[in-house]
Amino acid sequence: MMTRHFMRILPIAACLSVSLTLGVALWPAAALAQPSRAEAMQALAGVEWTLETDAITALGDGAEQTLMAIADDDSLLNVYRIRALMALKLFQTSDVADYLESRLAVWSNDALSRRTMESFSAGFAQTYPQRVASALTPYLANGNPHLRITAARALRSLNTAQARVAVNAYLSDRAQSWEIEALQNE
Repeated sequence: MMTRHFMRILPIAACLSVSLTLGVALWPAAALAQPSRAEAMQALAGVEWTLETDAITALGDGAEQTLMAIADDDSLLNVYRIRALMALKLFQTSDVADYLESRLAVWSNDALSRRTMESFSAGFAQTYPQRVASALTPYLANGNPHLRITAARALRSLNTAQARVAVNAYLSDRAQSWEIEALQNE
């Protein structure tokens, strides 16, 4: 009788053993997975939110992918999308640079466009100054003055000849404009 009972339990014990072994074997791979959307959203939440480098980098490997997905999700409030864009400047990889540059032409929302410009220039001014200058220079002629000012501020922070020429041309076109005052009163 004891043998029959043992025979019923043996397959269950074997399954548990295999499950535990696989769980331990897969644990390092699970640790490398990108953070959950909920974790990232929590790092972006708060009434008086400021970009906390430690909180964003604590999300771990793959955080930039999660942040890009949040920024692209138009079902979310723009405040989360903008904060995700702002946080992306902490991840100075070519994938993030490609993403930010590609989004400049996509956004129809000016707030998203401005934050993308700011994040792109803050994160990549040192590593890709020519690329940033090339991407932002066309915005100096944009119909929206707020986009023009954001682009001019970002370009002014770059140390390239292209950026200096573009900002000087922008300033000379607006000799008596409130945009110059806004640019100077950062």
